Amino acid sequence: MTVDKAAKPFTQANTPVYRQPVDVQVVAREGQPLGLTWVLSKNPEINVYVQSDEPLTRANSRSVNADYLHQQLGRLGNTAYRLENLTTDIEGDPFIPSSLLNRLRQEAVESLIQQQADASEIFTADPIGVLDDALFALEYHSEGMLLDAPRLHLLVRTPEQLEAALEIQPASITLDYLDLYGLSPAVERIKEAGITARVASPRILKPDEQRVVNFLLRLDCPLVVRSGGLLEALQGRHQHPLIGDFS
Repeated sequence: MTVDKAAKPFTQANTPVYRQPVDVQVVAREGQPLGLTWVLSKNPEINVYVQSDEPLTRANSRSVNADYLHQQLGRLGNTAYRLENLTTDIEGDPFIPSSLLNRLRQEAVESLIQQQADASEIFTADPIGVLDDALFALEYHSEGMLLDAPRLHLLVRTPEQLEAALEIQPASITLDYLDLYGLSPAVERIKEAGITARVASPRILKPDEQRVVNFLLRLDCPLVVRSGGLLEALQGRHQHPLIGDFS
């Protein structure tokens, strides 16, 4: 099996390799609109509030409970999200049809995607100028004396940031992409430029995600390891330095 074929499930996957955990708070009160607050567990500044157009009516038969809400709201399919925690505030005996939960869930996911896309645009202002200033500050002492072998190490999260980093020619570049798409060609580009390449692993790996471990090994570069399980899985199998980041 070729490397390209083995990596295809990650570089050309039909579903996201890694899903971001989200916390959902449900406020369901009889006679009031249904309100849902969605928050990215690891980036709480990314959050969404959606609510129904009409107030909730009284249920005639089955009452709403946390299990029912978790089942309906957890149907995130091929999105980049998974339901991590669900909290509920239920008053009275409100009726919540599954069609309403489906619609609000879709609205919340679309808003989360848009917020993350907008947030990534914030960091596009003159990256070359910022890095030039950083290099200048490293190269010269306050008295104008050249420092002994200053080195600049960069971490990038998008292909656009990688393009800017390659122009600077730092000592190393760490790829901290949201998912594994595009990692393999990015690593090759860094190596071809004569720069040390590193890859930051996902923070959470499920027990059945051995394919992710194998993919990281095939990148043939130092790794930033973010989970104890991955560190154990790499013992004796990885020929490059492993850097721990367990914050």
